Amino acid sequence: QWEELSGLDEELQSSVRTFEVCSGLGPPGPPQNSWLRSGWVPRRGATHVYAELRFTLVACDSLPRPHPR
Repeated sequence: QWEELSGLDEELQSSVRTFEVCSGLGPPGPPQNSWLRSGWVPRRGATHVYAELRFTLVACDSLPRPHPR
C-alpha cells in the first residue's frame, strides 16, 4: 500500500510530496511488485506531453519509523 507523505528535497531545499511503500518492519519478504499511477493529466490541445519523474530507491529498514506507544 502506497503512503503519501511530505518531505524535504535536500538538493532543492524545498518541500515535496512523496510516495512510500514498505510492507512493515522485520526480515525482508519476497520482492514487491508495486506500481504507482497518477491521476488523469489533461493535455488540452497539446500534441505532446512531457513528464519528468524523480525517484529514489532505499531499503525499507533504513527509513525512520515512529516508536510504538
